[in-house]
Amino acid sequence: MKYDTLNKKEFIELCLYTDVYQDDMFDEIKRLTNNFDKERLLSFLDELKNFGNNLKFEIGKKIPLDNGDTFISYKMITIQDFLKNHITELKEKNEFETSINSIQEIIDTTNLQKKITALKILNPECYIVHKYWNLIELYTISETEYKRTTSDYVKSEYKKIIKPKQPLTFSGLFKPEYRDRITVLLDRLQLNGYTDINNDWILKSDTNEPAKLFYYLKDRGVIIAPKIAPSIKCFYIKFGCEVVEKVNGNPRASTRRNTESAKFSVDESEFKFLLSWIDKK
Repeated sequence: MKYDTLNKKEFIELCLYTDVYQDDMFDEIKRLTNNFDKERLLSFLDELKNFGNNLKFEIGKKIPLDNGDTFISYKMITIQDFLKNHITELKEKNEFETSINSIQEIIDTTNLQKKITALKILNPECYIVHKYWNLIELYTISETEYKRTTSDYVKSEYKKIIKPKQPLTFSGLFKPEYRDRITVLLDRLQLNGYTDINNDWILKSDTNEPAKLFYYLKDRGVIIAPKIAPSIKCFYIKFGCEVVEKVNGNPRASTRRNTESAKFSVDESEFKFLLSWIDKK
């Protein structure tokens, strides 16, 4: 087992910063909880809750200047501190106790997806620094296994849920609410000079350009792609490009390593013409 030297905290951190397959997550949770022991699963979920609460994101505060302009000051804050500060603000405004209790429940939950959703609702302009989709999958598997220990869940049936056999498609990379508007996305890319009439990418500097769009959409929650390698290969095919393990002479091919490194050089301003498309759900 490739991760058998890691403890709980180390494996959770690995799932945050790298792409870990669902199969490996399942096997590691099984190992770390002694074959899905109920009490150890509870302990693992607590670890996930604390880890999720302490994830950091960037928050901006508008500061008025003497000349009438506005300066935005950014700082890093943990999810837990942000939500606790919101509770304090609600109390100062004498808001309903039910609202305060709802925020506290989000702090207490082990479900990272609920925490991220709360952030987007309470502060729509916040930008999550860390890539959290892979970590959300770890939460989902752990909670599902805990439910299985207290119900009639059958492991074989569970594996059918997390291992779909359907072939990967371009539209399948997108969250359901975006799939019926993919043609609009393709039209915008063509209109802005990124693709030609056949949706083939017009390479300007290097073959990593489609990968930058991929990570831009993934970071904004448009693309799901729990497994990066097959997802980005599928994404490249749509734009007449190819992802390979080694350079093969194809001028439209990029190595897997190069596409992965592209996530560190995404210029968000380059794709600002897609913001209205993303926000129009």
